[in-house]
Amino acid sequence: MSKITAEIVQNSRSLQKTVFSPRTAKFLFIVLLAFAIVLTSLSVQAAPKAIVYSNLSFNPNQSGLFSIQPTGRDRRKLVPGAIGAAVWSPNGQRIAFTLNDDVYVVNSNGSNLKKRFTEESACRASSTELHWFSDNQRLVFPRSCDGFTNEDPGTVSIFLSSDKVPTSQLWSPKPDQELNSNLAFSPNGQAVSYVANRSLYRMTLNNPGATQPITPADSEAGYQFSLVSWSPDSTKIARIDYLKGRNQRISIVQPDGKLLAQWTSPGINWATPNLIWSPNSEQVAYYQSEPKSLSSIYLFDLKTKTQKALTREPAYYTNLKWSPDGRQIAFTYQVDSARTALYTIDLASSILKDLTPNLKTEEIDAPAWSPDSRQIIFVSGKIGENNLYIVNRNGSGLRQLTYDRESSIYYPTWQP
Repeated sequence: MSKITAEIVQNSRSLQKTVFSPRTAKFLFIVLLAFAIVLTSLSVQAAPKAIVYSNLSFNPNQSGLFSIQPTGRDRRKLVPGAIGAAVWSPNGQRIAFTLNDDVYVVNSNGSNLKKRFTEESACRASSTELHWFSDNQRLVFPRSCDGFTNEDPGTVSIFLSSDKVPTSQLWSPKPDQELNSNLAFSPNGQAVSYVANRSLYRMTLNNPGATQPITPADSEAGYQFSLVSWSPDSTKIARIDYLKGRNQRISIVQPDGKLLAQWTSPGINWATPNLIWSPNSEQVAYYQSEPKSLSSIYLFDLKTKTQKALTREPAYYTNLKWSPDGRQIAFTYQVDSARTALYTIDLASSILKDLTPNLKTEEIDAPAWSPDSRQIIFVSGKIGENNLYIVNRNGSGLRQLTYDRESSIYYPTWQP
């Protein structure tokens, strides 16, 4: 029992000895006890969410996977080495990452480091993307290797790893399948979508052998590459195709292939991600290319089937990130050759705000919203040397969290 609760309980017992009737005294005792419980719960602050990031330095002792608090305190090295992108488990207790093409899992405090996957075959320019299942135990990840010659297309495979069974290969494309897109995993961990031979496929992870195309082959695509992205609620799939005549076409379909919306915008923008979903899965934001290699940011509403420009003038925009509460979109804007700024746009008022007007920096990258949508972390500096920063969503409280030299920070991410 807290000190506050004890004092109120003692006072309530004293009240029972006053002129109040037993029924009134009992009622007051219950009210005061409930009030004490509320005060006690409010006095216990939730632990702040940690931030993890990879640091790469010419000094090997400075390279590794680090965690830090949003205040800049309690920085610690969790794992040494040249770490790839770190991915939190849904419960925020473990972190998966790659190191030297191998897959590892470690607790959030750096303990219980375990290797989940080792590639025994030779691989050139490997690429691995990690995805946790909701059970916080299983990992699924695609792994691609470039070919060793121009005639060799390379390989792509999907692996499944868990605490209880050895890592196993789930899927690889059939010999007659030519992949034309990324492998997009549904947020619920049940399916993967991709474009092969210009058709959109949806594969369920519990039965990968029964995969069939859900849309016919696209004969209009002018480039042998598409982008695929699932909605947060796993009920819709977005596909971007690059058409002849340098246009991009965006299609939204259901998991069974039923077309929900489709539109074409001028120009081709190779930025990644080129499209992001709203947290409620009802809108998408994307780049529309403009003359002189510039772009605008547009929003498409799936309910009204309408689109509108979010930015007022073409510029060099990158790093689209939707806030978890759905109210704002953050992005970076190259003001000139000497300065890049971090902006937000409020979707209700269409107000654009520069969050970093006093930060004169060549580069801002990797913005990431806090889970409560109140803060944004980002990397700022110059090529080859940058540091981690944090700012409130209204532009206040800008501060530098790390002060490293001759090192680069990659993949900062918040604990769920």
